[in-house]
Amino acid sequence: MAACNRKRPAAVHATTAQHQQSPTRCKRSRAFIGSTDDYVEVNSLGQGGFGVVLRLRHKVTKKDLAVKFLSSPDETEDGADVEDLYREARFLEACKGNPYVVGFEGLVHKHNRHVVHRDIKPGNILVGETRELVKICDLGLAISLSDKPPYNQAGTAPYMAPEMIMGKRDYDALVDTWSIGCVFAELLTGKTLFACDGQDDDDDDKIKVDIYQLWSIFRVLGVPDERTWPGFTSLPHTTEALRLLPAGHNHSRLRDLFPEEKLSEEGFQVLQGLLTCNPDKRLTAAAALKHPWFAAPRSTAAAAGAKVDALSPAMPEKNVLKIPLDVWKSYLCKC
Repeated sequence: MAACNRKRPAAVHATTAQHQQSPTRCKRSRAFIGSTDDYVEVNSLGQGGFGVVLRLRHKVTKKDLAVKFLSSPDETEDGADVEDLYREARFLEACKGNPYVVGFEGLVHKHNRHVVHRDIKPGNILVGETRELVKICDLGLAISLSDKPPYNQAGTAPYMAPEMIMGKRDYDALVDTWSIGCVFAELLTGKTLFACDGQDDDDDDKIKVDIYQLWSIFRVLGVPDERTWPGFTSLPHTTEALRLLPAGHNHSRLRDLFPEEKLSEEGFQVLQGLLTCNPDKRLTAAAALKHPWFAAPRSTAAAAGAKVDALSPAMPEKNVLKIPLDVWKSYLCKC
């Protein structure tokens, strides 16, 4: 379990009130009592090497719980292992009813699981027949950011974020928002934006393959430098990339590919924000949903039929992903 403002997840939840058995259970008799979204923080009860204990109050029932979060107090080091949390939870539950042991309510889920999909692409997005339901599938390459880096390169090349291709080993969930931007662009045009013609996945020279893919990105968005992406020149593959990449591509052509008759200025700001090479400046999913482009309510029919910002691509029928704006917004929120 994790608090939304904590780096390291986890939490046993010892109640400060009388013990009440949770209605649901999972393996190893772990009781779960909802999500951290259901609670508000009241105050801190104490902290130590294990993390911190907070007093949380349920938004509806107003019941107070003492909740242990496994995290480093100063957020600079990892806290205790999550298995220690489960171990303590089992002991607390075994002692339930003992008047001399603090009561046990169960475990609370954090809504944000720190999961990075790493392979978001049209083929891994399922759309219901009525187009009112969107689900992400195939988490075979997913990782949890609770596991310490280094992280390896993974995913499908045309949807892979530049920092991952450049060999950055401590990337984060922003590699997924880059992929969302690639899917967004593909929905508008019916074509893969960063397709790399002639790239051979069986090529023995992996660096060369990566250079080809970087070229497909930089010829659209421009080649970064230390001004636009501090730290760019220190990434593992930068020296080789700059040596092999053609010169003269320092400016973005993204707007040329998505003129206003295809995508409004506000819609383009979202696309451009998602497809920003520097991950520190890239738009997060949460920030994207706060953008004015999503603010104005519109019906599904209007969204599907609108000439500007329509998310109905001219794609081959077998690959069509006609996602209305409200469904796309729901999909972004869950990433």
